[in-house]
Amino acid sequence: MGLRSALISLTPAALDKMQGVREAIASVNSDAVAGLEPDQRETFLATLRSIIAALDAIPDEE
Repeated sequence: MGLRSALISLTPAALDKMQGVREAIASVNSDAVAGLEPDQRETFLATLRSIIAALDAIPDEE
């Protein structure tokens, strides 16, 4: 299964909304880990970083 990528650009109207989007993302992320102990949170985040690195290492098929 090949992976595809695309470059997109936001419209000026969308760019104006980015701060609100960033705040919403931060709030959801905070809620997602709120019930975890600090060591659990670090383990969770380290696992996510490992998953992202593994996905980034998959070569693109063209």
